Amino acid sequence: MTIGVQLFERTLISSLEAALMVGVLLLLIRLLRGKLTSGWRYALWMLLIAKLILPWMPGDLEKELHWLRFPEKVEVHMPIVDQWDISMSSANKEAQSQAFQSGELVNAANKWPQQEAGNKMFLQLAAWVWLIGVAAVVVSIGSSYLAALFATRVHVEVQVPSHVQSLYLHVRSQMGIRRSIALRLTDSVNTPTLFGLFRPTVLIPMHLAGRLDESDWECIFRHELTHFKRRDVIVNTAFALLAALHWFNPAIWYALHRLRIDQEEACDASVLTRAELKESYASCIVKVLEISVSRRQASAGVGFSGYKNQMARRITMIKDFKPAKSRISILGLTIIVIAALLLLPSAFAAGKEETGNSNEVPPSEQASSAPQVLEKPTSEPLSFSMPAAGKVTVPFGIRIHPVSGKEKLHDGIDLVNKKGTPVYAAAEGVVIKAEYVPVNGMTVVIKHNNSWTTEYRHLSELKSVEGQQVKSGDLIGLMGSTGQATGSHLHFSVIKEGVYIDPTEVLRP
Repeated sequence: MTIGVQLFERTLISSLEAALMVGVLLLLIRLLRGKLTSGWRYALWMLLIAKLILPWMPGDLEKELHWLRFPEKVEVHMPIVDQWDISMSSANKEAQSQAFQSGELVNAANKWPQQEAGNKMFLQLAAWVWLIGVAAVVVSIGSSYLAALFATRVHVEVQVPSHVQSLYLHVRSQMGIRRSIALRLTDSVNTPTLFGLFRPTVLIPMHLAGRLDESDWECIFRHELTHFKRRDVIVNTAFALLAALHWFNPAIWYALHRLRIDQEEACDASVLTRAELKESYASCIVKVLEISVSRRQASAGVGFSGYKNQMARRITMIKDFKPAKSRISILGLTIIVIAALLLLPSAFAAGKEETGNSNEVPPSEQASSAPQVLEKPTSEPLSFSMPAAGKVTVPFGIRIHPVSGKEKLHDGIDLVNKKGTPVYAAAEGVVIKAEYVPVNGMTVVIKHNNSWTTEYRHLSELKSVEGQQVKSGDLIGLMGSTGQATGSHLHFSVIKEGVYIDPTEVLRP
C-alpha cells in the first residue's frame, strides 16, 4: 500500500495546483472575452492537460513541476527533553538523570511512533478511498467506450445509401484525409459521432437516413472529420482518464465541461471557414437536434449536436461568425505563450536544478555538515564492537534504485533481528542525540571523540538520553522498525571526520 499512498500524496499536490490553474484560465478567458477565438480558448485548456500529465512523467521531473514547494518528507525532530534545557551543569545533569530513570522522557519520546502510526493509518485509508474512486470512474469511462465500440459492430450489414457514401468520400478527400475512416449507420447513438482511438469511425443514427439533404450531410461530415484532424477524441479520452485520478476535485470536472464546449465551438469555426456553409450549418444543427433525442456521448467519442443548453450559444456563434484576422491570431498565440510561461514555470526550469531525496542535506549545507562518501578510512581506525545481534542484510555502499535507476548511498549496514533485540553502544562516548524523527525513527547518535561518531536508527525504544556518558556495551535502545522501515532492524552507521565509512572496516571481529 506504500505505493498507493505515495501516488495519492502526489495526486493531492498536483490536484491543488490544477485547481488554481483552472481558476487562472477561467479568469483569463473572461478578461479576454471577445478577443480570443474559440480555437485559442480551446488551446488554453491544453496547458491544463500538460500540467496534469507532466507530474507523472518518469524520473524526478514531477518534483520540478510543483509551483508550491512541499517538502517530500517533513522531519519533525522531537527532542527527548521536551521542556528541559539541558546543559552540562551538575544540577541539570541530576534533573535529567531523575527524569530518565522515572521514564518520563522516554515515554514522551515513545508517544511519537503512535502518532506516526495514526497518521499512516489515516493516509492509507484516504488512499484506499481514492483508489476505489479512481477505479469507479475508470469503469464508467470503460463502459461508455464499450457501448460506443458495440455501436461500430452492430448493424454492419446495413448499407449506407450510395449517394451519402459518395458524398462522404468526396468530403474526406477534399479535406486531405488519406486515412480510411469508416462510415456506419447504427441505432446505438442519437447524434452523429466520431468514435475510435485506433480505428476511427463516423457513426450516423439510422433515424437520420432519408431526412437530411446534401448540404446537411456535408456539414455533418465536415464537422466529424474536423474532430478527427484535430485529434479531439484523443484529447477527450486523455482528459477523462486524468480527471479519473482527480475525481474528488470539482474544478477538474468543470474544466472538462468547458473544454468540451470550446472544443465544439472551435470545430464549428473550422468548418465555417467555408463561407458557403454558414447558413446551412446552423439549420443543420437545429434539424439534427429536433429529430434526435440528445444524450450524453461516450467519453471516447465526439458528437455533432451536443447538449441542448449549448445549442443557442453555438447557433449565435455561427450566425455572428467572422474569419479570424491575422492580428487576432497573433494575439492568441502571444497569450498562449505567456500563459504557458506563467502557468508552467517549473516545467521550463526542469533540469536546471536537482532535487535531492528526503534524507539528503541541501547542497548549500553539504560542505559544512553533510557526510560524504569515502571508500575506506584514511588512517588507523578506532575499534568498535558489534552494536547488536543479527544478520547483515544490506551492506554499506552505493546502490541503484530499481525504479528510477539513480545511484544512492546506503550509509551504513542493516542488522536484522526481532523487535526488542538489545542495541548497545559500539564504543565509549557521549550521547549527543536521542530523539525521534519520521525518516529514521528512534535514533541515537554517540560522539566518541572529535573524529568519530556512530548512529543507531529505527529503534523501537530509547534506553539512553542526550548528554549521557556511555561505555562500550552499554544498553542504549531496543531494535525496532520506527520511521521509514519495512521490518525490524538496526541501521548502524559510522562517521569519521564528517564522512560516512563502511562500518565493517572498523568493527572488531
